[in-house]
Amino acid sequence: MIKWIIIIVIIVLALSYWQIDLRGIVESEAGQANFNFVKEILVNAWQTYIVPAWEFVKALIFDNLARIWPN
Repeated sequence: MIKWIIIIVIIVLALSYWQIDLRGIVESEAGQANFNFVKEILVNAWQTYIVPAWEFVKALIFDNLARIWPN
């Protein structure tokens, strides 16, 4: 977790060095469209791949848990 925070800080400092305004990018119409596009991709990937995989693993573990440790 700390590694990611350090990486983000370094990226922000590098963007500041090259005088790239993050607020301007985020608040622009193109920036908002790009964020919405990325959000749609992430939500679709989450619902299509991650949730079904998690449900499979969860069912596999908890269905077999009763067989491993019977009451």
